Amino acid sequence: MFKRTRAFLRHLTGHRSDYEEEKRGYGRLPANLETIARKVNSEEEFVVRLQNISRSGVGFVSAAHFSPGAMLRIELPGAPNLPHPTLLACVIHSKLLEDGNHYIGCMFSMDLTDDEMKIFGGEKRASTASSDQRAWVRYPAQGEIEYSLVPDDGQRRQAALVDISPTGAGLIFPNEMQAGSVITIYFQKDNDPKEIACLACIVYMVHHAPQSWAGGCNFMRELSDFEISHISVS
Repeated sequence: MFKRTRAFLRHLTGHRSDYEEEKRGYGRLPANLETIARKVNSEEEFVVRLQNISRSGVGFVSAAHFSPGAMLRIELPGAPNLPHPTLLACVIHSKLLEDGNHYIGCMFSMDLTDDEMKIFGGEKRASTASSDQRAWVRYPAQGEIEYSLVPDDGQRRQAALVDISPTGAGLIFPNEMQAGSVITIYFQKDNDPKEIACLACIVYMVHHAPQSWAGGCNFMRELSDFEISHISVS
């Protein structure tokens, strides 16, 4: 379950991460579909051609270059003249091809559902083992954490942590932000100067109190049990 976590940690800490060798435990399906990708917080459209897809990521070819760490919204193919659902993804790997195009490897913010995989001809996922259900349990928490905006403006801000799970967190922000905004959350570890840096996407934002807003975030990678148990909040 945490192979994705280790691969993403290697990317965040600067270690080499070959997209083709991530071995995340999900079968990769070949694809040959044209769709639209957009950078987060931008409506500029880039036509891309999907080459392969799994529950946790996608590889596509694009005339445009996307740097590792870039956040994208990728449209799922759908019925003509109807809105297409979009997936939030982080660029993990970029390679210049001989024809001048770029091969881009991305990791989704959340694994594709059975219905989403059916669009690409994927088979239904095997039942999740009971031990894996822990990934979706939210644990109450109380304290302050730091976060920064993506793209990074060099400024760290503070938010109050309400709850946390391996896949997301509830926070109280001093300023309102739009759903779909991407932030980096910095968690302190018990008796360890090294931080846990985790990319997250805000999935909802509601008014909480005068000059404060409650937001729910999905992490771009799962936190391990070890990381959850050793997070320290002030």
